[in-house]
Amino acid sequence: MQQNIYKPPQADLVVAQGIDGKTCPLCGQHVSWSAVFFKAVIPNRYKCHHCKSRLRFDLPIWFVSSFFGLMLLYCVGFLYTLDNLLGMVGEEKWFYYLVVCLPSALFFAGLLTIYCRKKRKLVEVTR
Repeated sequence: MQQNIYKPPQADLVVAQGIDGKTCPLCGQHVSWSAVFFKAVIPNRYKCHHCKSRLRFDLPIWFVSSFFGLMLLYCVGFLYTLDNLLGMVGEEKWFYYLVVCLPSALFFAGLLTIYCRKKRKLVEVTR
């Protein structure tokens, strides 16, 4: 009995696999979570480890700018609260800023990365 050894072309597999935020649209390989963490909204800042193509998420520009604007507003508002409302000055203010504000901003960036990997798709950066 003869076996069927025909394999479909790789291009068809890549089109079928590159439809989410976890798979490279060019080679069809898995893009690791650590490769895009904190880089979800910055275009062409991460690469596929397999084919070395530059990737980005298909986010609209208003989404990216509003995310950075909200993060800036959060950090500046936190500094204002520490300085003017709570009356903290000097090292105490900067200690609370580093311990509370920056880790929570990193937490929000991590949430954005999770959102992008689940709801958006990766596309190749073209010039």
